[in-house]
Amino acid sequence: NWKELIRFIDLQEACHLDNASYVKLIDQQLKKSLYTREDICEGLGITEQELETDFLTSSTQHMQQFKLRQRALHVIQESGRVVQFRQICEQLQRRSSKQDIEQLGQLMQQSHQSLRELYECSHPDLERLVALSVKQGVSARVTGAGWGGCIVAMCDSVEAASDYVNVLKREYYAQLPAHLLERYQPNDFNEVVFATFPSNGAELFVQ
Repeated sequence: NWKELIRFIDLQEACHLDNASYVKLIDQQLKKSLYTREDICEGLGITEQELETDFLTSSTQHMQQFKLRQRALHVIQESGRVVQFRQICEQLQRRSSKQDIEQLGQLMQQSHQSLRELYECSHPDLERLVALSVKQGVSARVTGAGWGGCIVAMCDSVEAASDYVNVLKREYYAQLPAHLLERYQPNDFNEVVFATFPSNGAELFVQ
């Protein structure tokens, strides 16, 4: 019963798809760059009233066109990148190589490109930050919910991170419009751009 398949992973498990097969399925089935309400109703065999009641939320009921192909491709391809990223990080625990670090950077760049082009949740200021990162040879991507927000960037050493942070302070934050700079003194830039290290997330220990 397709109405019970709420999430992408529900379909993946029901059809026993690996990530590559899932991407291929999307590529084969979602041909259009824009789908109308009529397209969706015809494809699913439902009425427009059912579409509004069962599938659209209060924030999407006004929409007349939908980028199903782009959004689906981003979600599934991003899922594949996350798995690849994790596998490489697990390898790095046993051995460290320049090639692995470069591959992590490439995955981050691909992720940002997909967020910008397929999910369309970037912002001109974010693109300025990413462009500065590329200029420094640093891989960066939007993080958080997008549409403004912030970036996360990966440096291969403490020294590189320090240089990179200084570049962002000098070439991005210090160049903000005057009405925004009034909120900050130069030393306050540490509150908005800083270095950290990857670590485990929150954990619960039970005695």
